[in-house]
Amino acid sequence: MASAFLLSTGFVLAAGGPVLLRMGWNGPRPAVALGWAALGFALVLTLTAGGAWGLAAGATLASLVALGLLAVAALRSPAPARTRAPREPALRRAPRPSLPDIARRTGIFLIIALADLVASLALGWGAQRLAWLSGMAEADALLVGLFALPLCWALLASWQLTRIRITDMLLAALAVAIAGGLPWLTL
Repeated sequence: MASAFLLSTGFVLAAGGPVLLRMGWNGPRPAVALGWAALGFALVLTLTAGGAWGLAAGATLASLVALGLLAVAALRSPAPARTRAPREPALRRAPRPSLPDIARRTGIFLIIALADLVASLALGWGAQRLAWLSGMAEADALLVGLFALPLCWALLASWQLTRIRITDMLLAALAVAIAGGLPWLTL
């Protein structure tokens, strides 16, 4: 009986939270604090009384109320005034790529695709080796290496694509390869 009361109270708070937030949007600021507090209490009550199902049902109810409030606001707002579209300049043709430009783009692709893969692989192997030496089981150490490889590759490629010079890109790949290869080869 108490569980049903807590769950229904949580549902009422979950439905009232978005209403209070909407009231406080351009109105009194305490309504915003009350809205967030209601949603927080609803989270605690629905989770306590109904577990994961109660939490999911409360979140769904709060989302439906918020969606309804959004629909009402959309229906009440006036349509935008029609204005003349600004004139856009005529399209220009892209300049033809030159041979040095094509070579540079190919070099960047090879660095990101191949050199970074090799460097990330070395770092993954090194991380796997360090994890194994620190006492992890073989399967867990392998997962550390398998997690490190794509993460390193994505981070390295993201950083390199902000660089201008190709030598900076190559030095970063080389530094990662050495950092990963040393523990793998020496320990």
